Amino acid sequence: FSHTCSGDNRFLIVGVKGNLDTDLVTGATYNSVSMTLLRVVQVTSSRWVYVFGLSNPTSGANNVVISASSSTFINGVSASYNGVAQGGQPEAQANLSGTAVTNHDGTVTTINNNAWIVSYAAATVGFSDVGTGVTRIQGDGNTHELMDNGPITPAGSASCQFGAGGPTGNWQSATMSLAPFVGASLMFPRWGSVRR
Repeated sequence: FSHTCSGDNRFLIVGVKGNLDTDLVTGATYNSVSMTLLRVVQVTSSRWVYVFGLSNPTSGANNVVISASSSTFINGVSASYNGVAQGGQPEAQANLSGTAVTNHDGTVTTINNNAWIVSYAAATVGFSDVGTGVTRIQGDGNTHELMDNGPITPAGSASCQFGAGGPTGNWQSATMSLAPFVGASLMFPRWGSVRR
């Protein structure tokens, strides 16, 4: 699927929801450039979740391509950010999973002032609400979402909290913080695309 990157000091995030039982996703590219696998998590009775990142992705509209070792279910979402430090990303990260829970809180401790929290999550129940400051970026409006929260100032513990508004389910998320480029204006997102 196509994603457009623009601006200065760019960073691209791609979230992937994969197979139910087997780890089959092998990689992602943007404009034929390999992306780095940042996080992977799986919880019993739910799907594998992957987050890929790429510093300084090519400007313009280019294709995100997600690859797997065999035929499988794949959901993909993308978002790009401007004003991101071009090295050492993500500055902090964490995986979280839970079974038979109502709410989910992907928390990391940011290192730099004005960092952004980005979280990609999947669940066995639909998402119906998000915490204070959290923005839904992309998803299928049901069982997988890419969310962010920021800028976080001062640096410290921050989260992307989301829930099912009552139903319990199995959840997994990969959460990370992106450090801002020193001397740049505040980082901001350019929302992307979702494909199933």
